[in-house]
Amino acid sequence: MSRIKKLIDMDALGLSRLAVIVMDMHTDAKGYSLLTLPQVSDEFWDLYKSHFHHLMVQGDLRICLYGPISCASDKKSGVTHDE
Repeated sequence: MSRIKKLIDMDALGLSRLAVIVMDMHTDAKGYSLLTLPQVSDEFWDLYKSHFHHLMVQGDLRICLYGPISCASDKKSGVTHDE
């Protein structure tokens, strides 16, 4: 994430045509995802606040979280959905 932020800050990567960010939310062998691994999560939120939030508010950007999800009712039965 910090590499992406550096490229944006250096004007080497533009956001004018950015419409969708797809984030892989699958967990690694230790059970971490992009948003639960501490350093990566901090870097993502820093990048989000500095470059993506205003695009989301304007309706110009969407974030898609790709990976397995579980609903509260499914946790009781052990059912998960993989989308």
